Amino acid sequence: MNWTGASDMRVGILGGTFDPIHAGHLLIAESARQHLSLDRVIFMPAGQPWMKADLPISGAHHRIEMARLATEDNLRFIVSDAEVLREGPTYTIETLAELRDKLSPDTEVFLIMGSDTINELPRWKEAEQIKKFAKVVTVDRPGANVVEMEAERVAGGLTRVESPAINISSSDIREMVARGESILYIVPRPVRDYIDRHGLYQGENER
Repeated sequence: MNWTGASDMRVGILGGTFDPIHAGHLLIAESARQHLSLDRVIFMPAGQPWMKADLPISGAHHRIEMARLATEDNLRFIVSDAEVLREGPTYTIETLAELRDKLSPDTEVFLIMGSDTINELPRWKEAEQIKKFAKVVTVDRPGANVVEMEAERVAGGLTRVESPAINISSSDIREMVARGESILYIVPRPVRDYIDRHGLYQGENER
């Protein structure tokens, strides 16, 4: 099915480094999908995230494959390699513009952001142009930080969705693996098996 050309669709985009993708990411995507009646949620692993330029990041092929493994049992979840294939630093505004060209004019696009990142929005490249391409959605967890007024202004207003709380991050998971601790159920089993099989997060050489 060429869903990109279908009309009257509602599509969510969830970007991130996904190093690795985990249960929190999947809950955010599913919460947004249900509350907004989305036809598809596109997971968009970053190629060269400019805000993490000084940090070591696993190879894009690993992060893409882990995202595919994590989402393969949900037909409404799609993994895109668009940002990975683009050269240079990854900017959301460029991704949205590129995607908008491929979608039907009737398609509604929602940029899904966790409550832990929404306040960074004003720092993004051409942040005030994002609302021309997508409605910004913040997925709030109970007890999450308050969204700053500047972030809401730049977004042109926010659509809010609540999600169950999972107090875990990708950096936590990497540290757990390095210590030899179990990450089963924090990440989907196929992702855990992939990490084990490729020796990810056990040293610097796996990246």
